[in-house]
Amino acid sequence: MTPPTRTCIACGAKREKRELAHLLRNQRGIVIDMQEETQSRGAYLCKNGEQIDENYYQIAKQKGAFQKAFRAEKISLQKLQAASSAGGDPHGSR
Repeated sequence: MTPPTRTCIACGAKREKRELAHLLRNQRGIVIDMQEETQSRGAYLCKNGEQIDENYYQIAKQKGAFQKAFRAEKISLQKLQAASSAGGDPHGSR
C-alpha cells in the first residue's frame, strides 16, 4: 500500500505525510502538529528534521499561502513554533 502524500504549501512538492510538517488551527491559533495526532483540515510545509524549514516558511509567507490555507492574518515563524511547543499538545487544553 502506498503511503499517503500531501503537498507543501510553499514549494508545491508532493511528499509522504511524514516528510512534511502538519499545520492546523486550534484554540491557540495555528500550530505545528508534528505527531500527526489530529485529523483535521490543515496545511503541510516542508520540514528540516523536526522543525519547519525557514526557507519554505518564507516562501509560503510571500505567496500568502498561510492566509489562503487558514483564512488568517499574518503568521510569524517564532509564534508558530512557540505555540506548538507550549505544552506540546496540538489539541489545546481539554
